[in-house]
Amino acid sequence: MRFVTFFAVIFACIGVVSATQVERIQVDGVQRVEVETVLSYLSIKPGQDFAQEEIDASLKTLFHTGLFFDVRIGVHAKTLHVKLVERPIISHIVFEGNDKISDKTLKELIKDRTAVRQVLNRAIVQEIAKDIQRAYQARGRFSASVVPQIIRRPENRVDLIFAISEGPIATIKRIVFVGNHRFPNETLLEEISTKEERWWRFWSYDDIYTPERLEVDKRALRQFYRKHGYADFKILSSTAELSIDRKDFFITFVVDEGACYSVHSVSLQSEIKGLHAADFLSCIAIQKGGILDVTCIEKTVTDLEGKVGAQGYAFAEIEPKITLNRKEKTADVVFLIRRGPKNFVQRIDIGGNSRTLDSVIRRELQLHDGDPLNATKMKKSIQNVKDLDYFEDVRVQVDPGSTPNYQAVKIDVDEKSTGGFKFGAGVSTGDGIMGMLGYEERNLLGRGQSVELNFTLARRYRSICFDICQPYFMDRNLLVGTAFSTYKRDRAQEAGYKGSSHAWDGYLGYPLSEHVWHRLGYKISLDNIEEYGARRRLSYADKERFGRSTCSQTYSVLSYSQLDSKRDPTTGFSCFLKNCFSGIGGNVHFRRHEIGGSYYYPLTDSWVLVSRLRGGVISGGRLLDRFSLGGDDFHGFETDGVGPRERTTSEAIYGKYYYIGTFLARVPLGATKELGLRGIVFLEYGSVWGTIFNKREVYDDSKLRMSAGIGIEWFSPLGPISLTLSRVLRKQPYDRTQEFQITGLVS
Repeated sequence: MRFVTFFAVIFACIGVVSATQVERIQVDGVQRVEVETVLSYLSIKPGQDFAQEEIDASLKTLFHTGLFFDVRIGVHAKTLHVKLVERPIISHIVFEGNDKISDKTLKELIKDRTAVRQVLNRAIVQEIAKDIQRAYQARGRFSASVVPQIIRRPENRVDLIFAISEGPIATIKRIVFVGNHRFPNETLLEEISTKEERWWRFWSYDDIYTPERLEVDKRALRQFYRKHGYADFKILSSTAELSIDRKDFFITFVVDEGACYSVHSVSLQSEIKGLHAADFLSCIAIQKGGILDVTCIEKTVTDLEGKVGAQGYAFAEIEPKITLNRKEKTADVVFLIRRGPKNFVQRIDIGGNSRTLDSVIRRELQLHDGDPLNATKMKKSIQNVKDLDYFEDVRVQVDPGSTPNYQAVKIDVDEKSTGGFKFGAGVSTGDGIMGMLGYEERNLLGRGQSVELNFTLARRYRSICFDICQPYFMDRNLLVGTAFSTYKRDRAQEAGYKGSSHAWDGYLGYPLSEHVWHRLGYKISLDNIEEYGARRRLSYADKERFGRSTCSQTYSVLSYSQLDSKRDPTTGFSCFLKNCFSGIGGNVHFRRHEIGGSYYYPLTDSWVLVSRLRGGVISGGRLLDRFSLGGDDFHGFETDGVGPRERTTSEAIYGKYYYIGTFLARVPLGATKELGLRGIVFLEYGSVWGTIFNKREVYDDSKLRMSAGIGIEWFSPLGPISLTLSRVLRKQPYDRTQEFQITGLVS
């Protein structure tokens, strides 16, 4: 009986522990949080039985709200006591010690994670500190440290301070290649974008290590070796080691070059009925007996895709099959034309363009929803988007669509800065020391519009120019633009006059084909030519127009281009035809016609031959409407140093006809390539002739002038600058020569 009573008492006690009732709930420690809010998080209610599990659940719920630093729950005399310690509120967020990264950029890192008037979460603060440190590491500052500091203020508020020690940039001290026997380190260093630390790289980030750039360099090395026939080339490893003081990186590429293969045979086969391989042999860029150049194979595939597609075979595929004979070190290449699957574009999605409108990208695409999925048009579309120069990178991914034979195309872009202020200084032997300040935006408001404003000031020349251009006007492939300009130029030494002009120019352009572009424009200018009358002789002042005049002119420019680059071409050719008519209004009448062309031929990867020729003719017009050569146009001669000249004053009076030709070779200057330096060797020839005066008053003839020389071109951070040393081979006694010339202007 005693045992029964004992166990009954024990079970009663267990029942009291496992199931209890409270009559009230007391909440202590809250300042900002309402008591009702705390009660809503509790699973325990007055007058209801509860167990320990419910207390544990309430504790976890209150902690997970993030509002409280400490939570305690206990039961005493049928009262549930909830004691809380609230987390402090952030009153200010401050960054200290940051000079290389602005507050605005750092605030973007903490966006949506913490902010002023929010509860302080120490775990999130530590994560933010690590992200700031990573941001500095991405800029090459691997010794940077970030220490979050919390300063307590009254009313449970705190100031959050990120104390930053930026540290020096960890530059690349040395780049080493291991396993390269065919190409020396110096050659391979030129092929990669990562560079060793040098004092002259203060304006670039090429000597700062980033993992992304290392991957790009690995692809560049593979492309370089495979271009030279090393089909088995491999990169065994690529490591970047940081020095103990975290100031220098040492990068090592371990490569296996493999063998160099030559082409044993090249053939073209067609599996499509009615499509004869013999009709496409001209597209093959790789030759039997030459090295196995992967770039030539890729060009052949692209050319074949375009030519086969142009004949109506939109779903044809070109597959290059390469059979390597490792014993003989030769390769057999077969280009197989076969019918591919009939795939169509279901949709095209564009991502990453946070600023640029979708329509600006889509109008550059040659593929649209429902079109056959053509590889050539896809490559051309991506190249068109890259040519906009609005993006750091453009990537394309093709995935299966929601229905068979339909593909979803995803184009991802990485935005880059397209505008900003530009400034600098230069020097010209014609105009002296020059300074320039300007602003340019190539993608205004993400709509693809371009705006440019430039101020130029020199000892003998000053100008202000404003130009705004709208491509794809009214959603058509139509370029519309307008420009305003004003300038003053002093030609007293060369031609005995000073001139000024204020002009407005409106123009539109449109493509006639893929490579042909037509531009029409109208320009009106208010001009003033000041004559130095005391120096003029004979009938000059009577026959020439001086003083104020209004010139109203229309012009047309027809151009054709197959250059590989607009800024610095290395292959291809271009030509133009320009016609200008003045006299529709105003008091100046002339007809001017010019034609010209350029041809670029690469001898090697670094050597480029250039040939240029242009000429023109004008009927009527004023002194400043006619032609002159010299200075930047014709090396070896002064500005306006070639052409008709007054016998009594020896001043230039310009000519009605001209031509100028150039043969030029661009040559590398060894390790200075990465400095933006290259050498030039040139031969120039030309002439200017034809005036409204008789032979007794002027020197005038069309005899050939010729000069030759050498020079250096420097693509400096502030703009292109060239230095040339010339020798005149043929000239007339009245021509003015100049052996050494410096030209440069920031742009």
